[in-house]
Amino acid sequence: MIYNAAQCIGPDGECLGTHRKLILPPGFEADHFHPGAGCTVFTYRGLRIATLICFDIEFPETARHAAELGAELLLVPTALGSQWGWVGRTMVPTRGFENGIFLAYANHSGTESGMSFLGESFVSSPDGRELIRAGAAPAVLTAEIDVTLVRAAQARLPYLADRLKIALPSP
Repeated sequence: MIYNAAQCIGPDGECLGTHRKLILPPGFEADHFHPGAGCTVFTYRGLRIATLICFDIEFPETARHAAELGAELLLVPTALGSQWGWVGRTMVPTRGFENGIFLAYANHSGTESGMSFLGESFVSSPDGRELIRAGAAPAVLTAEIDVTLVRAAQARLPYLADRLKIALPSP
């Protein structure tokens, strides 16, 4: 089976974590890849990290799944087209806020094979603040991550805990 997958590699070359894309958009990806079966969380320098790929982050359930597994930082490599600015500027940062976790969104930039990419990679904090954002050009971003902010955000707005109290009917 072939998957759209990502690996997080540490500075010593060790594979820290892997992710197989969960939700495949119609077209090329759905025609050529198999979907993954869930998120995994790995720990690096005391921080619990999960990865989603591109379209995965556009569904609240996938980010919630990673947060419920204990992720404090969500890494999202993506190739979002320039026509989807609202997704990269509004929807995606909301996923970090509604789960009280850091989110690092690494988007492709420039033009390739006739497609223009948004760029605008960013890192956001658990309280929804944008810590840093790139423009349309390639860039290297760095941000300070204080894990105590995750616990503070989740205590202030306990979406994760309160969600478990809701009895929803099955579809």
